[in-house]
This record gives sequence, C-alpha cells and structure tokens, in this order.
Amino acid sequence: MPLCREELAWAGGLFTGEGTTGYSLNGTRVRRIRMQLQMTTEADVQRFHKAVGSLGTIIGPRDMTKWNPNAKPLYRWGVANFEGVQAIIAMLWPWLGNTKKAQAAKALTAYKAGQHRMVRVHNALI
Repeated sequence: MPLCREELAWAGGLFTGEGTTGYSLNGTRVRRIRMQLQMTTEADVQRFHKAVGSLGTIIGPRDMTKWNPNAKPLYRWGVANFEGVQAIIAMLWPWLGNTKKAQAAKALTAYKAGQHRMVRVHNALI
C-alpha cells in the first residue's frame, strides 16, 4: 500500500505530541531501540499504524482501572528494531517538531554508538 503524504503529516503531528523514541541495553548488553505511541483512542492508534505503512505492532486494549478506576483502556503502537525506527523517523521527519527531531537524532546516534543509559529530555524517554 502506498504511503499518503497527508496521513504522514497527521502521524508526524500525533507522534510529536504523544510519541517517544528511546534506546537502551538489556541485561545481555544487546542494544535495543524503540518508538512507541500510546493512547486511549484505538482508532487513532490504528490510523497511525496504517499511516506508517503498518510497520510495528499494536497492543491493547490494556485495562488501566487497576491504577485508576475511571481510566479508559490503553492502546500502544510500537516498533523495536533499528531498521523500523529509522524508517519511521525518515517518514515522519518533515512533520516532527524540533524536540522530537532532536530526540530521534540522539536516540539513533546513541544506539549506533552503543551507549548504555536511557536519557530523559523534557521528561520524555529518548
């Protein structure tokens, strides 16, 4: 399915407000990088997934009432491999805000360099 420029623009705006990009090493020192977006609106998560060419996976609904009896179910989209993260960042790049661009660039650079720690920028994991 071909990508739609208007849907990518929408997805870039949504990710700027609701998404995160991060990297870490697990206990066996294998590098991991990921992007995720979580929301209570399943339709928006599904639309985002479709906009980025159906890369990544959707998990949910997750029952959040254990922590808040009034909480709505949570849906999470994510991708956790370098190629997928790099591809989606490239797709969304023109429409990402400056903070998300900086987070994405830092996460990709750190992942490639094999840095060990999670980094917080403006209270968002990168």
